[in-house]
Amino acid sequence: MALRSLIVFAVTMALVLIRPYKVNVGLAAVIGAGLTLVSGVVGLPEVAAVWRMTWNATLALIFIIIVSLVLDAAGFFRWAALHVARAGRGRGPRLFVLLILMGAAMSALFTNDGAILILTPIVAELVEAVGFAHAAGLAYVMAVGFVVDTVSTPLITSNLVNIINADFYHLDFLAYARAMAWPSLAALAASLIVLVLFFWRELPARYDPEDLPVPESAVRDRPTFLAGLIVLAAMVVGFFAARALGLPVSAIIGAAALALLAVAMAPRPPGPAAAGPCSTGRPRGPS
Repeated sequence: MALRSLIVFAVTMALVLIRPYKVNVGLAAVIGAGLTLVSGVVGLPEVAAVWRMTWNATLALIFIIIVSLVLDAAGFFRWAALHVARAGRGRGPRLFVLLILMGAAMSALFTNDGAILILTPIVAELVEAVGFAHAAGLAYVMAVGFVVDTVSTPLITSNLVNIINADFYHLDFLAYARAMAWPSLAALAASLIVLVLFFWRELPARYDPEDLPVPESAVRDRPTFLAGLIVLAAMVVGFFAARALGLPVSAIIGAAALALLAVAMAPRPPGPAAAGPCSTGRPRGPS
């Protein structure tokens, strides 16, 4: 059994790392899962047992990714990031701290997986738009990615493991938030201190906020954008009411995902194409 497990693991990792025939990571994982069943390393009873423990977290992740993708397509996260960039008032270190706080907030609500997938390209666009050098831009991207993982603790929705733990110990949303509030704040403070000290020399002193467009220009689908604000507020309220209603977290997020999809897929009158969210058309000198 141990040898078969090792072989399945080695084959799966080879598919992920070497990518023969351009096999993507998702397909490689499916092939690896199939091999564990075919080889007898894992049986159907074990699969059923794992599913009973993780179904809520699995469905929650799927629905959170849907919510995140719909909001991203509407321009919601770029809109928020542009507001943060303007709040930086042209000061590189201030922008650094604000983006880290934004990453922590997004991780709390959209899980660390969803937050890092959405934020990484947005932060990369922002630092490129204001003309930061490569080393400085990398510092911002790495810092946001780091804090998204280290502060994925305050809410049940911040991490899939949180959902599994809350289900196992029968913790509701408020009880979990109360228990993890101070540890999460401590993790955020420690992350801020370490990241600022580590990247301080790379941070530019100034940038020109005028190199960025107004935040409203990032909104690509206003009805979905406005619906997103309402749905997110309703989703947070639903988290607190889920225990009283007898609903799992995945049901609340699933309802939010369906509502957003309904608005996003509704027919729209044709309109002019929007400009890129982080491009102003102004010439910029070499960084």
